[in-house]
Amino acid sequence: MTPKELTQKTIRDIAKRRETAEKEVFGYFKEQSIKRKKNWNFRVGGYRW
Repeated sequence: MTPKELTQKTIRDIAKRRETAEKEVFGYFKEQSIKRKKNWNFRVGGYRW
């Protein structure tokens, strides 16, 4: 494997890992948002979902 091919492979691997990490972060924020809405609605006499 030439240095150029290795560099391209490394860049693709890093991009793939970064995309996976971003999806995990977005999923975490979405989950926290839903939890907050559930608790807020319950506290003010709204729906318990």
